[in-house]
Order: sequence, then C-alpha cells, then structure tokens
Amino acid sequence: MLNRIVSIITLIMLCGCATIQQQAELQRKERDEQIDDALALAVPGKRICIDQRHAGIFKTYAESAKCSNPQIIAAFKRVKFPYMDLVKEFTDKRLEILQELDNKQIPEERSDKEINEYLDNLIAETHVRDLER
Repeated sequence: MLNRIVSIITLIMLCGCATIQQQAELQRKERDEQIDDALALAVPGKRICIDQRHAGIFKTYAESAKCSNPQIIAAFKRVKFPYMDLVKEFTDKRLEILQELDNKQIPEERSDKEINEYLDNLIAETHVRDLER
C-alpha cells in the first residue's frame, strides 16, 4: 500500500513538472511571436528612414537610426511588450553601434552582427524575466 501511495505521489509530481515545463515553453513561444510581430511592425518605418538616408536626406547611419528608433519603440508598445526598458536599451545600443560605423571604427558587416547579437540578448533577457514572473 505504501509503495502504491509513493508511486501515485511520484506520478503527480512528474505530471506537475511537465505541466510547468509546457507552460514555460508556451510562454516562450508566445513571447517570441510578440517580438517577431513588433519587429515586423517596425519594418515600414525603418524602411522610410533607410530610404531617406539613401536619398541623402540623412547623411549618416546614426541619423537614420535616430529616425527609425522611435518606430521600433512604438512597434513594441503596440504589441504591449512588457519590458520596454530592454527595447530602449536595444535602440540606444543600435544607435551607438551605427555611430561607430559612421566613424569607420567598425565595418558594416560587424555593425549588423553586433546589432543582431544585441537583439538576441534582448530576447534571452526577456525569457529570463518571464521565468522570474
């Protein structure tokens, strides 16, 4: 009888852990979709700023970033992203990297890589914060 009770308790505990893992994975997937939605919403605004740089209206990548960063922030607000401090941190870092590109401190490929890495860090930090909730 005791063995049966222990088996039942073990089974219940294992089911609970699986459910928690499933919930965490679902939350992670939903957050990734939210980030993807925000980035997709930001594309048209970013495109306008890039086109203005190509047309000579903006002379530097940094000027283009100053134009598009508010578009990125607005897109994340539109999808009700909960960690806007991370978005602000990302747009600040993006501007910093593009200023380095303008100053010829880094090549364009490296600036793209650094921006993407920083975005990956934002996503990772988002998942950490979600787990802490």
